[in-house]
Amino acid sequence: MGLIPDIADQRDIAIEWRKKFYTVLACGWQGTDRQWRHFAMAYLLIASLATPLVLSVHIVVSWDFATMQTPWYA
Repeated sequence: MGLIPDIADQRDIAIEWRKKFYTVLACGWQGTDRQWRHFAMAYLLIASLATPLVLSVHIVVSWDFATMQTPWYA
């Protein structure tokens, strides 16, 4: 999702078949104020969902390493 504005920039300067390719990947991005607001809100939503997931996974993995019976270097 974070690449959509960058892909749209590439679409604007591309030629031939690359322009069509980047047009599809840009998902209709035009860079309007409304699109940027939705982009920022979607980023915030994804970050708020991903942060607890990342923390829980790291806690479980560190707990697993801390309680294993064999040394990790063996």
